[in-house]
Amino acid sequence: MKKLFFLLAVIVTAIFSSCSNDDIEIQKPITFKINPETVINSYQEFSTGDLVVLPSTLKLRVRLLIYDEDGVLAASDTQKFKDYSHIMTSTLNLPEGKYTVVAMTDIVSDSNEDFAWALSGEEKLNTVKITKSEYIREQWEIMGLTTQNLYLNGNTDDVKIDVQPAGSLAIVYYKNWNYYNDVTHYALHCNRCPDHITLSNDGSVQYSIISDNYTKYRLSRVEWDSDYIGAYRYIFLFPVKGATFHFKCECTDGKTYTLGDAQVIDIENGREYYFTIDVENDEAEWLVFNSNHRMPYAPNLQAAQLKNIEANDFGFENFTTLSEQPAFEAHK
Repeated sequence: MKKLFFLLAVIVTAIFSSCSNDDIEIQKPITFKINPETVINSYQEFSTGDLVVLPSTLKLRVRLLIYDEDGVLAASDTQKFKDYSHIMTSTLNLPEGKYTVVAMTDIVSDSNEDFAWALSGEEKLNTVKITKSEYIREQWEIMGLTTQNLYLNGNTDDVKIDVQPAGSLAIVYYKNWNYYNDVTHYALHCNRCPDHITLSNDGSVQYSIISDNYTKYRLSRVEWDSDYIGAYRYIFLFPVKGATFHFKCECTDGKTYTLGDAQVIDIENGREYYFTIDVENDEAEWLVFNSNHRMPYAPNLQAAQLKNIEANDFGFENFTTLSEQPAFEAHK
């Protein structure tokens, strides 16, 4: 009888031990290495250092969000750097399974009070929303965003992610702007403007664009200064089809006038564009970078039509530089 009770006790203990082991979630450390430099390394700079050198008041923010198979945030990490050359290394403890990894880069002020993009709803993958702010502008609006699926098991190596740009970059150049002396500002307008990004259950990116029948949205604006012969700015754009761009000037009589001809453009993700207005000749030019050359914008342009001008050979002098303009507007 004692042997029977002993055997029953052993069996009961084994059963409870088995159940207990099934409930234990074994987590293993996995290292993520996030490369932000790939967000900007395909872009040409108007002046050397425009993109790679950040003002001392700004930092590059790199965010890592890990979602489980149910789309619930399982782990996250955020780090800030002084430029794009640093690899973000993050070691997180995660159980084996399927995940969706989101890597994002943007620019913020040291205090985090000013930012180019606001992240909300990050507790679940399908409620993530990244909204454009008005606090940081110019090339500091460039955002990087990459999502990928990941299956973790005991043999998983380090996860390396090269973050890609979440939109396109355009250089806007206002040329020979001293032709008129009653202008207060020059600007580039468009009928379709970036608003926010959302993510679906599978991690795919959805773009939201604000649209209008007229070119009412001001993408770039610069104050006229007779001490210079022109100025340039950067703008960050979402991919969008059929966007109409138009240059305008604001005058001392309180009215706004159009300059040059408008252009309808299909903005493609990851591309770089060059939009210029020659005020003296009232001519607008719309170019897209093709590798190391600029070419007139046309949906089906043939290679023979390339304008063989080196991308960094602008040959312009005496412009207002970015360092002479505020990098961002104060947070209100």
